[in-house]
Amino acid sequence: MDRRVFGGFVVVVECPAGSVREWKDAAGNKGSTQMRCDYGYVLGADGPDGDELDCYLGPAPASEWAFVVHQLREPAFE
Repeated sequence: MDRRVFGGFVVVVECPAGSVREWKDAAGNKGSTQMRCDYGYVLGADGPDGDELDCYLGPAPASEWAFVVHQLREPAFE
C-alpha cells in the first residue's frame, strides 16, 4: 500500500483513484464503487468506530485545507 504525507499526517492509500472497491451492506447486498479519489486511512488515528480514521485524498496535494465528515448514522454496509 502507498503511503503519503498530508499536513504532517501519514495516510495509507488502500484504494487508489480509478480502482474499484467492493462492499456489502447490512442486508447482505453486494456492490462496487469506482473510486474518484485515493481512499485509505490516517495511520495511528482512531475513528469513532474503533478502526483507523478513513481518509480521501483529493487532486490537490499541496492544498492547505482538510475537511472532516462526522457520520451521524450507522453505516449502511460493513
